Amino acid sequence: MNDDDLKIDDPPPHPSNIPISGSRRGMTNIDLEAADLDEDGVVGAAEFVFYKLKEMGKIDQKDIAGIMEEFEQLDYDESGNLTNSDIISQIQSSGSTRRTTKNDLEAADLDEDGVVG
Repeated sequence: MNDDDLKIDDPPPHPSNIPISGSRRGMTNIDLEAADLDEDGVVGAAEFVFYKLKEMGKIDQKDIAGIMEEFEQLDYDESGNLTNSDIISQIQSSGSTRRTTKNDLEAADLDEDGVVG
């Protein structure tokens, strides 16, 4: 037995520090809690991307706050998703061009289900 082996008397690692498979470095429950921006107990794809970008040093908390504020302003009906109805409401209140705004929404709809969020 060498020093790297787990000894019987060693306590097991805390569950929040056990890496979750699927990532090259692994993720822990603590990482998942940090990635859960809206604190709903679920990490969606967008939250995961934000978390990874922050982890890589590409964005910081101020960037995330600004992006979330922009999303909330665009989410006219406060549903937590951006839809064509939100965009139409934005167009009517701001006078922006429908074509540009609709193209922006389509570009952000990564799974092409008509909803961003």
